[in-house]
Parts: sequence; structure tokens; C-alpha cells
Amino acid sequence: MEEEWTCGHVAGAMCQECYRLLAQRAHELAEENLRLKTLDPILTEREYMDWLGISAPTAQRQRSEGSGPPFVQLSERRIGYRRSAVEQWLRERTVVRIDDKD
Repeated sequence: MEEEWTCGHVAGAMCQECYRLLAQRAHELAEENLRLKTLDPILTEREYMDWLGISAPTAQRQRSEGSGPPFVQLSERRIGYRRSAVEQWLRERTVVRIDDKD
């Protein structure tokens, strides 16, 4: 069932001013949605492990040894990872070549 948009100013229709305000608000919401998508998202521990293809024990070991990316302690039992921190950690670990040490 299609919803009918009326403003109350014009019988059974929407006046130009209300239509303009509605269109402006829709544009603001679209911009806000885009802004939120560009923020630095926090990955769940599962998303982090799936992304890198590692196990829960490996992720836990990285945290305890400090060998993994920085993490966020979201609560007593919940861990998160900023996407930018993981990406930076990966950039720092990127190897161009391995030297022969024979």
C-alpha cells in the first residue's frame, strides 16, 4: 500500500514549502549517512578474526603479547578494533622482500 504524503496546508496534497522542507531534510539525512559511513568503524573481534583469517586463540595471544594491532576494551568482556588501527598495523607488517642471510 502506497503512503500518501500530505501536509495539512493543502487538502489531499503537500504544499511547495513543506515539500521543499521534506526534500531538504532527506538531503541532510543522506549526508549524515554518508558521514557516518566514512567514520572509523570499530570491528568486532569476530570481524577482525574473519578479516585476517586468524583463530580466537591467535587474536587473544596477540593482545596479551602486544604483537597485534591496538584494540579497544569496549566492556569487561568485549573487544573491538578500529579499522584504521588494523590497517596501519598491516601496513607496518607489509614486507617487500625477505633478505637472504646465508
